[in-house]
Amino acid sequence: MTSCTPVGNRRAHRFFIEFEGRELNRTTAQASARDASRVARYTIAPVVIAIALGWDWLTGGIGPQLVLGTTDLTFSTTPAEAVVLIDGERVGHTPLVVEDVLAGERVVRFQHPFHEPVIERFQAVRDEPGQLTVVFEPVETSLLIASNPKGATVTFNGVLQDGEAPLELDTPTGRYEVTLELAGRQSATIEVDVLPGEENAVSVDLERKPLGTLLIDVEPTDARVRVAGEPYVRGMRLEQGRHQVVVSAPGFLTKRERMDVTEGLNQHSISLATAISRLSITAQPTDAEVIIKAGNRRTARYVAPLDVPFGPVRVTVRAKDHQTFRAKWNINEPTTVKRVRLPAQRVTAGRRFSDPLSSGGTGPELIVISSGSFGLGIDDGPPDEGPRRTVELYESFALGIFEVTQGEYARFDTERAVDPDSASFPVNGIEWASAVAYTRWLSTETGHRYRLPSEVEWEYAARAGTSTPLYAVFDGPRLDGVCVYENVRDQSMREYARTDAVICSDGFKELAPVGSFQPNPWGLYDMIGNVAEWVSDCWYERHPGPRLRAGPREEPACHTWVVRGGSWLTPSQDIRATLRIPGADGRIRRGFRVVREL
Repeated sequence: MTSCTPVGNRRAHRFFIEFEGRELNRTTAQASARDASRVARYTIAPVVIAIALGWDWLTGGIGPQLVLGTTDLTFSTTPAEAVVLIDGERVGHTPLVVEDVLAGERVVRFQHPFHEPVIERFQAVRDEPGQLTVVFEPVETSLLIASNPKGATVTFNGVLQDGEAPLELDTPTGRYEVTLELAGRQSATIEVDVLPGEENAVSVDLERKPLGTLLIDVEPTDARVRVAGEPYVRGMRLEQGRHQVVVSAPGFLTKRERMDVTEGLNQHSISLATAISRLSITAQPTDAEVIIKAGNRRTARYVAPLDVPFGPVRVTVRAKDHQTFRAKWNINEPTTVKRVRLPAQRVTAGRRFSDPLSSGGTGPELIVISSGSFGLGIDDGPPDEGPRRTVELYESFALGIFEVTQGEYARFDTERAVDPDSASFPVNGIEWASAVAYTRWLSTETGHRYRLPSEVEWEYAARAGTSTPLYAVFDGPRLDGVCVYENVRDQSMREYARTDAVICSDGFKELAPVGSFQPNPWGLYDMIGNVAEWVSDCWYERHPGPRLRAGPREEPACHTWVVRGGSWLTPSQDIRATLRIPGADGRIRRGFRVVREL
């Protein structure tokens, strides 16, 4: 009997069988996954650990440090600021301390921008601090410094260089400061890195300095103005900024201001205040005369105390038979006190002497002329011999007894040939400058001051104490006694000078040896005639005055000087002590005599 299962039951049975199979497969898969996970855990973990340990060792981690140990290393270089690399790893700049460096051989590299790299192998020892010092070798190279515009001065690292930009300098590598300066341009300062193995060059554009125009009006108008130490020129162009201005004038207080100059026109006004000083002068001897010329004030006799303007003051202090004091004082204090002591002149009038020369022999024979007063010139004669003025001579002086002879002059001018028979004749045909040169030579040879006499000294000596143009021994309308004293135009030369001759004869047609005639009352020979004599004064058409001094007037620009005394050719109407003529060259009848100051 066959049994069968209903359809519905078959379906249910099949479902049950499938469900049971799937559950079985799921259980099996889960078991396999658990097994695989356990295998993976026990297989991968050691690999990871091995890799980590290897990486730690290679990178100098905890493992090597525990095994090999560490130390601290100190690095320094000259110059500093070098980059330090240990085994290729950058660790910082020198000076540097690196902690926990792995023991063992380390490769250390030092890099500096201005030097070649240095590589050192260093053995680091566990727990033993190490030190490594490197001195970089200098690297010589060059630097080209240029400016626009060219021509600037170059200051390299604080040292001004010779030459102007463009300028090439040989220098070690390094960092330097360069300053460029050029007139009218703004200066520029830059830092320059001079590197090894490169063409080092720097060029700097110098900007124009901004300028302004300066106008300064001053009172007084002739005041001296200086801007930044330079003379001021109206409308001058200056760099913008502050400038020192100094305004000064004799008799005024100097003013100093700092003026701001901006772009465009800058106009300023400065008025100076009058500066007055109370001047007190004490002189010895007490009766000395004090004469002052201050500022625009004319020369005046001093009365103590005297108010004078600031600035130069010319002072003359004089007394009879004392050396005169002359000075130029710069007065710049509200109160000025001066003391002047005049050395006495201890001389004997009429004493004759001559000074020894350093080259041997003696100079011209001299005689002492004492101080005094007299009337210079005449009022009733030629206009150029007046006006008559009373002149005081406060100082004694020594005058040549004779005119300088040809023999005496030849000691100075060694190229001048002298005939032995003419050595005692007066030198003639001499230029004024040559006569002055001879007196300077005498001063050097003797150590005393020689010069030509002034007009005052010459006429004072020629008059020899008389008030008339000629001394009394031959002063008369006929001049018949003149031939005893002077060599003038006389009867002995009538063959070629027939007019205007005196009525006597002196025995010489032309020149006569010095001392051939009688001296004047003060012991001086040939003051009239023989040769006309140069004096030191510049020619004026009339006697300038009043005179503060009997000595020479200082005339630097003079071209025509005074000739005194006439010559052997002087006509009778010109034989007088007041005769004066202008001279510019050394005519044949011109010579001279000398003064020595005492």
